[in-house]
Amino acid sequence: MMKCKEVVLKISSGHEDASWKERVGVRFHLMMCGHCRRYSKHLEILGASVKSMLTRKEVEISSDQLKTAEDKALENAMTEREK
Repeated sequence: MMKCKEVVLKISSGHEDASWKERVGVRFHLMMCGHCRRYSKHLEILGASVKSMLTRKEVEISSDQLKTAEDKALENAMTEREK
């Protein structure tokens, strides 16, 4: 089974370029690990929120601001995982 850190990196990067074995590994891990499943769901919600915000108003977010938000979400997920 993949480790949480590996799964978080795959999920965060979008894992479109992952092999079918890696995608199956991620799905299997998510079935077994509630922490990573929660992180994945939070990342989906964050992405949907950003898309929604950008379509409602003309708001410009730099790639640095987006990266900072992603890093903060990852840090929060890893901190929660350690509890």
